[in-house]
Amino acid sequence: MVHQSSVSIAGNLPMAAITATAPYAARVRDLRNRALVRGWLYFVVLVLFALVLVGGATRLTGSGLSITEWRPIHGVIPPLNDAEWQEEFQRYQQIPQYTELNQGMSIEAFKSLFWWEWVHRILARSVGAVFALPLLFFWATRRIERGLGPKLAGILLLGGLQGAIGWWMVDRAWSTASRSASTGWRRT
Repeated sequence: MVHQSSVSIAGNLPMAAITATAPYAARVRDLRNRALVRGWLYFVVLVLFALVLVGGATRLTGSGLSITEWRPIHGVIPPLNDAEWQEEFQRYQQIPQYTELNQGMSIEAFKSLFWWEWVHRILARSVGAVFALPLLFFWATRRIERGLGPKLAGILLLGGLQGAIGWWMVDRAWSTASRSASTGWRRT
C-alpha cells in the first residue's frame, strides 16, 4: 500500500519533487516576465529618443506650427491629394509664421515643414500608446514586479502631463496675434 501523502494527485510524481520544482518554475517565470518588461521599456526609450530627434529637427527647421489645426484623432491623416495640400497650405498662409517668416514659400517647401511636424505629432501620440497599452497588459497579467507598477503609472501620468503641456503650447501659439508671444519660456 502506497502512502497517499507521497503521491501527487496529478500523477506519479512524489509531492516532494513537485514542491522542489515549484520555486524554480516561479523563478523562471519571474525572470521571463522581467525580460519582457525590460524589453518593452527599452522600446519605449527608443521611441522617446526618436521623438527627441524629430522634435529637435522640427524646432531647427521652424516646422513647429506648420499644421494649423489640432485634431487629435482626425489629425493623424495627412493631406492625401493636391487639393488637400492646397487647402492645408492656404491655412498655413494665414498664420504669423508664414506672414512674418516664410512669406513667398512654395508649396513644396511647406510640405517639408509639414512632414517634420506631422512625424513629430505622430511619434508624440504613439509614445503614449506604446507605454500605456503594454503597461495595462503587464499589470493585468501580473507580470510587473511588486512596487514597480505605481512607479510606471506615475511615469505614464508625467508623460500625459507633457502631452498636455505640448498641446497648451500649440494652442497658446494659435490664440496669440504674433509668433513672438509663443517664443517665451513655454517653448523651451
